[in-house]
Amino acid sequence: MSDPTPPVVLVNNVEVPVEVDVGVPVYTGIIVVNPPGYKPPAASQHAAKSATPTPPHKPLIPKPTDPDKPK
Repeated sequence: MSDPTPPVVLVNNVEVPVEVDVGVPVYTGIIVVNPPGYKPPAASQHAAKSATPTPPHKPLIPKPTDPDKPK
């Protein structure tokens, strides 16, 4: 007698992908983070700088045009 052929069993083990919502970070601009140990400048320094008057600007005087120079 000959050996009988073993039976073939087909099993479908394919998993169906599941949709998952994943949050994506959105860049909204520049983020400023102070380093550890950072101390903001004292308020008196800011007040002293803003209290100093700025010198007035000289008025702008237009240059006279040269009639011999082409435009």
